Amino acid sequence: MKKLKPFLMWWIVFVTSLIGFGLASQYGLIEQLWVVDISKISFLILSIYLIFSPICGWIAWNINKFNMTKYLGIGWFIAGTFVILGLIGTLIGFIIAFSELISISGSISTAEIKDMIQVLGSGLGVAFTTTLVGFICSLLLKIQLVIIEFFKNG
Repeated sequence: MKKLKPFLMWWIVFVTSLIGFGLASQYGLIEQLWVVDISKISFLILSIYLIFSPICGWIAWNINKFNMTKYLGIGWFIAGTFVILGLIGTLIGFIIAFSELISISGSISTAEIKDMIQVLGSGLGVAFTTTLVGFICSLLLKIQLVIIEFFKNG
């Protein structure tokens, strides 16, 4: 049973994240994310998370059989990369949001203001969603890695 403890703890985190992903899909949040994040960086982050999490499970299963140090290093790098990708999405979102404001010259009509507000909202949507997805996926992956690190060599 002691051998299975890190794997079972990983399993709980992974299944909980899958349930959260399923609930987000059920309530239309994934579709809304697809519409709001025109950069699609959020889906890149989610895809990498869904690919690397089972690798964390494999590491947890084989925790004392092999030297897992290089895999853990890759995991910590990926977890940090999620935050960086989220912040890159934030910058892209701000560029989208403020690109319309830069083009203002002279007086503008009400219709132009309405268009600028839509572009501003679109850009801020990209900024906030990519940051949020990056932070959440980074946190979930780091929890898995901490579980593995805790039981490593022990």
